[in-house]
Amino acid sequence: MRLRKTQGGLLWWGLLGGTAMNFGEKLRQARKAAGMTQKELAQAVELKHNAVSNWEKGISSPDPDTIRRLCEILRMPPN
Repeated sequence: MRLRKTQGGLLWWGLLGGTAMNFGEKLRQARKAAGMTQKELAQAVELKHNAVSNWEKGISSPDPDTIRRLCEILRMPPN
């Protein structure tokens, strides 16, 4: 899987039947798999819960350092 910046936001390209998964969809899926709420994940990266909500909705995107931290917390590869 790799992260690609597009005009519409971030997309995760992976082995999902040759399709791209929106960053927000991938984040939501990983967060739920980890059994975390948006608030818990936001606290783990020291941000407000609406930041996670905005990322999952595609309203905004985290910076590269935050993406790395999210990957550590959610135990997912950053590539």
